[in-house]
Amino acid sequence: MTLGLNEVWRDQETDTRLNAAPGPWEVRRRPDRYQLEITDAQDNLDALEEIRERLKRLNPAMKMVVTVSPRRRWEPLSQIKTWPWRTACPNRCCGPAAGAFEARHADVDYFPSYEIVTLSPRTFAYGLDCLHVSDQIVGHVMEQFMQAYLGEAAPRLAPDDFTELSLPGR
Repeated sequence: MTLGLNEVWRDQETDTRLNAAPGPWEVRRRPDRYQLEITDAQDNLDALEEIRERLKRLNPAMKMVVTVSPRRRWEPLSQIKTWPWRTACPNRCCGPAAGAFEARHADVDYFPSYEIVTLSPRTFAYGLDCLHVSDQIVGHVMEQFMQAYLGEAAPRLAPDDFTELSLPGR
């Protein structure tokens, strides 16, 4: 499970959290329906506990791997006036939650994709926009992940000339 943003949208009409921001057209049409919530480490830890509890009911032998997204964010994701580093700082809210969650449960591992990327040279880690993680480091992180959890049986995931931008529909 990868933790990413701490910006959460709640649909007030259905009292549910959305997995993506509502479209600008929908927000303009019904501005009172959606509410922006900025989660903190405790909110994220509570959500992880709830997810684990539900998954354990389905499969008591289940194990989890938690990681934090290394994608850089400087721009606010919402149209609301908020400071970018408050709405988009995964390491401040997601990193502590992931660490605390792993410490509480023997069946949870933390995989350091955030650290692998952010501690690498910027020219290797990020694309030209300095926001998106480079294809090279995505491959490196995935190789490390597969090696850690599958060992020698780790399959080759993509051809050497793979680039995310070459995917159909992009």
